[in-house]
Amino acid sequence: MRWGLTALALLGACGDPAPRPRPVEIPISEYRVEGKSPGKTPAESPAAKATPAATTDGPSSSSSSTAIAEEPRYAGTTTETPSRELDLKGGFLGATLGAPPKAFRGLTVLDRKPDAVTYRASDKSYGGFALRDVLFIFRKGKLATIQFTVKNAADCKAFRETLVKELGAPQRSAAESATWRGEKVGLRFVVGSTGTCAGAVQSKELSRPEWDSL
Repeated sequence: MRWGLTALALLGACGDPAPRPRPVEIPISEYRVEGKSPGKTPAESPAAKATPAATTDGPSSSSSSTAIAEEPRYAGTTTETPSRELDLKGGFLGATLGAPPKAFRGLTVLDRKPDAVTYRASDKSYGGFALRDVLFIFRKGKLATIQFTVKNAADCKAFRETLVKELGAPQRSAAESATWRGEKVGLRFVVGSTGTCAGAVQSKELSRPEWDSL
């Protein structure tokens, strides 16, 4: 429709020629304008592309304008600036990544594998929010990962806002997740489909596969 309207506008602008035999109808694809190649029209110029709504009238112009105004955008944000605050903490919940199991009290062995030992820690809190299922995962005898779940699903939004306040803006952010990555420590916070939310803190040195997936 846009091509047709453009061609009609160009033909109309030429005015009525001197009396002559009725012109032969020329296919749009072969129509030639002075200084343009066959098949090209002024609507294809950079200026016309920049302001498509002003080139024609009618439904085609309206739909073009609407498509630009409603073009979908990526809902999340991304930045490459490392999380300095997370690196300064060196860990999470008062636990320093890289520390041995004997540096902590109240740990219970939950799972033991050749490359990792998982301990359950006592329930903790962060920013005034109660946490449950707090797990410390050790690799090579050093704390490599801290996992936790926010106890009350209703606190998930406020908990995420607390993380932003404490750690700054996340490096990657979407509606359901947020990721902070420093030079040595990374944290990923996720809200699940059921409304519950959980997080994992990783050591770049000791949990490289998990770190790379942050």
